[in-house]
Amino acid sequence: MRSKANSPTPRRGHRFFRRILWATGASLAFCLGAFLIYFPGRQSLLAVTLATGLGVTSLQMQVEQVEDKAIEGRELSLSEKQFLLDLYTCLAKGGH
Repeated sequence: MRSKANSPTPRRGHRFFRRILWATGASLAFCLGAFLIYFPGRQSLLAVTLATGLGVTSLQMQVEQVEDKAIEGRELSLSEKQFLLDLYTCLAKGGH
């Protein structure tokens, strides 16, 4: 059994790798935090969809359903109004 006094010290490359790994993790955490602050709540999901194009067909279908309801002159529900507010907020922030 080895004691701490006899254990080998980490090589220089391992320390450098740990520092790089820590710096990368800290940078990713900072970027994710900034993203979630800039696009809070449901806006973050919409922003990811708009930025990547993943799930854009379901987003387009939801927009068209709200559009059809508005064209027919029917009252929009609170959740539909909130959806439109989040969507246009994301578009405005992304267009900056």
